[in-house]
Amino acid sequence: MVKGKREYLRLPVKVPFSYNIIEESEKGRIIEEISTGSNICPAFENIESFAKLIMEKHKLQETKEINPVMLEMLLLIMNKLERLEEHLTGSPVNTYKHKGTTEDLSGGGFSFITTHTYPVGTFMDVFLDIRMFPKCGIRALGRVVRNEQLQEGRMKYGVGFEFIREEDREDIIKYLFIKQREILAKRRLEKA
Repeated sequence: MVKGKREYLRLPVKVPFSYNIIEESEKGRIIEEISTGSNICPAFENIESFAKLIMEKHKLQETKEINPVMLEMLLLIMNKLERLEEHLTGSPVNTYKHKGTTEDLSGGGFSFITTHTYPVGTFMDVFLDIRMFPKCGIRALGRVVRNEQLQEGRMKYGVGFEFIREEDREDIIKYLFIKQREILAKRRLEKA
């Protein structure tokens, strides 16, 4: 193990993500946007404040105690409104050119399969569709750290997070622990 390198839980979870391939010269701009930008859905800023008031009133400890069905419904409505806006304006809200699905995910990165070819060292502006209220997703700067040739012209890539806000990394780790509990519960039910 490399000194200072942290090991993370890695799970075989499928998470949709969008990405753009960027030049090394764009790294600074992407890091600045990630650092200063917010992944909080603009439509949820008031909801977050309202949720905090409700939590305080009822002495709830974490946002996960807020009704997840209602939050999911709000996210679905927001997504539909974004698609409607794209249709009406004729310009996509999402500026990412490529889409994919992770094969596995950890606090340090993820892997995915595609027919595109990228050399090791390629930088990516990545937006993971992990919705941890009040965030709509998690943005990071990734770098291809390994590749593997598969059959039928497909490639499997390992992407390490070159830059990610620590609070976003912690949200990924929380998300993975939730998924791990779901996997373990499913195995217990299958054995029963």
